[in-house]
Amino acid sequence: MSFSLRFRFVAQLGAAFLMALGVVQGTSAQQPLGTAFTYQGRLTDAGAPATGSYDFEMRLFGSPTEGVQVGPTLTLDDVAVAAGAFTVQLDFGSAPFGTDRRWLQMAVRPGASTGTFTPLTPRQELTPTPTALVATRANTVAAGAVGAAAIDPATVQARITGQCAAGSSIRQVNADGSVVCQSDLVGGGTVSAVTAGAGLTGGTITTAGTIGIAPGGITGAMVASGAIGLAQIDASQVQARVAASCANGTFLRAIAANGTPDCAALPTPPKTGVVIAAEGRVATIARNDGTATWVAQAGPNSWRPSVKRCLNTPCQGVVSGFTAISGGPSGTPQHFSLAMTQSGLPMVAYSTFLSSTPLESTLVLERCFEPTCTGIEGDVIRSSPSNRVGLFSALVSGADGLPVVLYSLHNGNIPLAFEGLRLGRCTNNTCNAFTTTSITPVGVARPEFALVISGGVPVGVFIDGMEVRAFSCAAADCASLVTSDVTFEERSARFPSMAVGANGRPVVAFGSDGGLKLARCRDAVCNRSDAPVVLDATATGPEVTSAVAVTADGRPVIAYLKDFTINLISCGNATCTSGNVQTTIDAARTDTSDLLSFQLEGLALPSRPGLVLNGSLPVVTYPDMATGHVKTASCTTDTCR
Repeated sequence: MSFSLRFRFVAQLGAAFLMALGVVQGTSAQQPLGTAFTYQGRLTDAGAPATGSYDFEMRLFGSPTEGVQVGPTLTLDDVAVAAGAFTVQLDFGSAPFGTDRRWLQMAVRPGASTGTFTPLTPRQELTPTPTALVATRANTVAAGAVGAAAIDPATVQARITGQCAAGSSIRQVNADGSVVCQSDLVGGGTVSAVTAGAGLTGGTITTAGTIGIAPGGITGAMVASGAIGLAQIDASQVQARVAASCANGTFLRAIAANGTPDCAALPTPPKTGVVIAAEGRVATIARNDGTATWVAQAGPNSWRPSVKRCLNTPCQGVVSGFTAISGGPSGTPQHFSLAMTQSGLPMVAYSTFLSSTPLESTLVLERCFEPTCTGIEGDVIRSSPSNRVGLFSALVSGADGLPVVLYSLHNGNIPLAFEGLRLGRCTNNTCNAFTTTSITPVGVARPEFALVISGGVPVGVFIDGMEVRAFSCAAADCASLVTSDVTFEERSARFPSMAVGANGRPVVAFGSDGGLKLARCRDAVCNRSDAPVVLDATATGPEVTSAVAVTADGRPVIAYLKDFTINLISCGNATCTSGNVQTTIDAARTDTSDLLSFQLEGLALPSRPGLVLNGSLPVVTYPDMATGHVKTASCTTDTCR
């Protein structure tokens, strides 16, 4: 859309600088002219006279091109234009106009739009009128031009010329500059003697002398109640009122001169570690709405998962040991994942080996159905194709409260080969009906993946070759899939983990040859992401696994395995670009062979730590291979230091 303009001005200004006139608008003799002027123009749109509503933008400049804007910007909305002609009132005030030249810059857009304005060129110079109407203000007054005859004596004082004699002072100044004087002596009399009263010393004085305060002369009875405040005390000798107190968990270390207490945190260890199981090679942790924390563990003597509620939210112990899950089929359970139902009770997905030649396994889902979790229900939810499913899984509770599980397929042969990922969704509470969606084709994905619910739909990441890729379901039922073009790492990614922040966007942590990294999705379904940030450049080993959580203020927290020790990084901000604090939770073991949680025909996967937040305080679950115990580390500070 292109515009052009023909114009003329109809001006009405009450300033020394007047505009070029086409028609002068009349005013009564008793009214000031003001600063507004009328602008008339002719607008064409695409070469034809414009008709309709248009928005105009008017600005003043001190030069015909470029230069600095002078005065305000006027925006005129929905100006009626008929056959190209329009008339508007412009009022930039008087300040922009003086003795310098001014040019008017105009821009236009259709009245119904909210887009940008199209500038009209060239700028139009505003020139003085041939005849000045009247000046509402003078730019300069000649020196000495205003005398007594020109002033209004009611508002302007004439020169004060009078003066008072010695012993008198001015009492009044008249309008003509004369003064009225009065005597300085208001009264009379003499003092014959001054005697020192109570608490004073130095009297009686009859001619000249000094009266002072006697030592100890001021008694309490002489001081009015409340007369001594902060301004009267010597703070080096007298303590100001201590009005504040120390918060719970802190102690009073000192008091400043102004009464401010100096408080310090009670000395507590940064983290406390407790044994929650006498033996175990795999452990994880989950929380419901914040009222209970649950842990699960398995191995080495029995790989059947067991689950129990913690004594408290920091999980500094469990309630009377673990309850072994036994509702599934016979076989040898292996890898498992733990999640919470919408009712706040735990559920576990795990694989069960039925035979080793050929290698057959099924995917089992079991759930606690009462608060103590002594009652468990569940069964095989997936066995096809050919009992080669569920060797590894990731479990979440969907937006509708029904379980959703991401699981792997394998070829059933030795050596083992993985044949893609499937996403399964229970369609009822008993999970006896199950729908599946293919995530990757055969041979694409490795058994390293993570799953969350974000934006009301399942969102996950998986390892494709050596890359971390994201996917999401198009709807909560996952009938169709949206594969993201996002690739978080293009070299050597492994073992991703996910969490969703308070902003509704997932974050992804993963290991690589470049160290432990974290990427932040830019939307709820991870169709876009920021570039990964390196959290620990030294965490490059093949054993690096992680678990990630996000605090209420948006800061990611990552528990991870490095050099076969349990570590924690608390990010200093939401992007993990500054203020990050790294802490070693436990130097559990450096023996690679003992810390592998799953070994089968040459396949070895390191144990992944579990992580939840107790408020902003991390709680980490992990196997201690030095003792064979399963432990929780409950941090007492955000950084676990």
